[in-house]
Amino acid sequence: MEIRLLRPSQQKVVETKLPVFICPSVDRPDPIICSGAATAGSANADKGTTFTVNGWIDYLVPNGITLPTNGFGAGFPRFNDPGDNSNRHQAMFDSSTNTAFANRDSKAPRKLRDITDGLSKTLLVNETAGWPQHWVGKQRVLPDVSLGNRGSWAAWQAFAYWTSSADGSLNASTNPTAGDLADCGINCDNQHAIYSFHTGGAMILFCDGSVRFINESLSGLAFAQIVACDDGQVINDNNFQ
Repeated sequence: MEIRLLRPSQQKVVETKLPVFICPSVDRPDPIICSGAATAGSANADKGTTFTVNGWIDYLVPNGITLPTNGFGAGFPRFNDPGDNSNRHQAMFDSSTNTAFANRDSKAPRKLRDITDGLSKTLLVNETAGWPQHWVGKQRVLPDVSLGNRGSWAAWQAFAYWTSSADGSLNASTNPTAGDLADCGINCDNQHAIYSFHTGGAMILFCDGSVRFINESLSGLAFAQIVACDDGQVINDNNFQ
């Protein structure tokens, strides 16, 4: 369920804090404020009201991956799907990106056979902890992140991922020619990448059901390779175990 489908009667349920969705290493006193109006396809007859709830979750799924166009990013495939900027190639399909692949129906679920890179090498869910606070490296920076209708266990809990520099000053989305200067995907920025408050890495759930602690020194290329389910590349990074 997306927050945009929320009925007022569901607010108490959605605001329930579920321990399984909260990392105990995160010291976050403030809830994530999620807000959004019902979409055209919603069963909620009230399309004009913006509903607001408090959310609690430290986990996220990717809605695609953006790398620099040069440097390490030059070796990653450009899928060239019409209008989607490679955002149909994550394991957990998000129907907001129109189609799973160019030849599939817009509501088609992702099938295991579509994950051609291998279930043990494709990310399903990862830590993106600390919202609504914005953390770069191990430092909190202001202002807090603006999340809209993301940030609750009942919300649209997906973002397009990208790599950044260690200090957060560059990222592949706004600095597409940053090249190897924007080579970080773990524990550098908690907005559009993997982020935890653990020392040295983060927990990632893979499509085979395994949960592994992946070193924060993982290269930007390997980060992209585990996000995309069908890039066809071999992961050659000793930090990926």
